[in-house]
Amino acid sequence: MIAPQRMGEPSEQNLLTENEKSLEEQYIRGYLEQPETAEESEWLGEAAAEVFAKNPWGQEGQD
Repeated sequence: MIAPQRMGEPSEQNLLTENEKSLEEQYIRGYLEQPETAEESEWLGEAAAEVFAKNPWGQEGQD
């Protein structure tokens, strides 16, 4: 349950939103400082191709 808000105090929802924004900014900053390597990017492409080959896009539930 969300507690009542006093004048001038941030609401619990606002605090959660600020925390989420902070985490998102931290993730982006980390990625910009240390992006994936060519090897990681290649592995990701291979893994995605394997997943899509097993379950082609738009074919869900069409057995």
